[in-house]
Amino acid sequence: MRIIKYFLLIMLFSFSYSFSQMQDLGGQEEGGSSEFQDLSEPEKKLEIKQKADGSLERPKDHDEAMKYYKDKYYDELEGVYFEDLWNAVISALSDQGCELMTKVQKTNDEGFLKGVMKSEFCVFVNDETTFDALRLYSVKMPVIRGGIWVNGRIQYKIILEEINEGEGTSILVTGELSGSEENVTNEVHFWASNGWFETDLLYRIKKKVGR
Repeated sequence: MRIIKYFLLIMLFSFSYSFSQMQDLGGQEEGGSSEFQDLSEPEKKLEIKQKADGSLERPKDHDEAMKYYKDKYYDELEGVYFEDLWNAVISALSDQGCELMTKVQKTNDEGFLKGVMKSEFCVFVNDETTFDALRLYSVKMPVIRGGIWVNGRIQYKIILEEINEGEGTSILVTGELSGSEENVTNEVHFWASNGWFETDLLYRIKKKVGR
């Protein structure tokens, strides 16, 4: 009988000890959220630095330039008339040393104006820095082993549409990069821009119409 009582006392002490340990662990887990915080910094939003004319500062590296990349470069400008925005596009391209290849205006079924403009192939680099400049502004440029790039170009397509009963105008800018490789392929190659040029043009156009 004594043996049984002794055994029961041991079991009771063991249970009490285990329960107290579980409480201690539970308290540590509840306080863990404040003691072990996630110290990783959230990704910083893109800070767009503009010059007086609305143009953007050149990105310092490819990662910074890629922050401009998005599905489309579009804006709706309330109170801006179609013709004013049309002229602002032509002026902004000319400031860049880039002229229009084609421009077409027409009216839609509702009687509002729509314009489609396509630029020439605008050369932005043609010296010993060509490869670095192309890589800076590309999503991913073509890999050509032993290739020698002799120039880099951007071609824009701009679509303008009257909106809100003609009291505003929307603008959509798209761009495509290209470059001439003369050592391996002797061809001009085309690929996706990472959006810096498109954003820069859009901001310069908006600046010209007071936006």
